Amino acid sequence: FVCWLNRNVNRVRRQCGLPYLPLPIVAKSRIEAALTYIEEFETRVITSARESGFDGHICGHIHFGALREIDGIRYFNDGDWVEHCT
Repeated sequence: FVCWLNRNVNRVRRQCGLPYLPLPIVAKSRIEAALTYIEEFETRVITSARESGFDGHICGHIHFGALREIDGIRYFNDGDWVEHCT
């Protein structure tokens, strides 16, 4: 439903000359449970990389692209290449 709503809202925004607004990202970024899940996921990924002796971890499709270092481990998340092209 959110993807359908996003397409239709942005169709109207485009007709009004307004920029694209990624509604799913806006909604997810404001939902505390989603943010907590993402933070816990990143922690598990970093812990796993460290315990396995890796310098970093590449993962994706949490809809939030990221390139950063957490506790000396590089964390790369490609975001979402289909809906939002992050």
